[in-house]
Amino acid sequence: MRSFLVLSFFSLVACAKTVEPAAPAPEPTPAPAPAPAVKAPVIEAVYFDTGKSSVNDSQVKVVDQAAEIMRTSNWKVIVLGLADATGDAQANRALSMERAENVAALLRAKAQVGADRVLVQAIGERLATGATVSERKVEFVFYEERGLTPREVVMQSGVLDADFRKKAAAQ
Repeated sequence: MRSFLVLSFFSLVACAKTVEPAAPAPEPTPAPAPAPAVKAPVIEAVYFDTGKSSVNDSQVKVVDQAAEIMRTSNWKVIVLGLADATGDAQANRALSMERAENVAALLRAKAQVGADRVLVQAIGERLATGATVSERKVEFVFYEERGLTPREVVMQSGVLDADFRKKAAAQ
């Protein structure tokens, strides 16, 4: 009987399926890292003569730089018109809007982009401390659509930081 049991045991062992240990579960694939934020281009401002809103020939090269950025990318831009503190505040606001609109029209024509990529805003003389050429200008704020308001885009860009510091120091 003993040999029968030994034989039966070996038969069972021989017939038993060999169970291989389960392969370890593959490591989960990590989520791709978010793309690093692309720094928006920053270019020089377009400067104007006192009381004027037309772009001087000497300033067209700046608009050409902005147009090249617009042609070769998907950036949008806010064109900010500013004025110095010479004259009436309401007239300066209108003048800063004319400056921004003139630069935006020239930019759209040179870059051959639609109005949906060029936003125009007037700041007027709110940041002006006097009658300097550095205050009679149009600034470009390039941005990607991220659901921010134009004001938030401008504030985050830092383009007007020097103007804000200058105004705060003058008060």
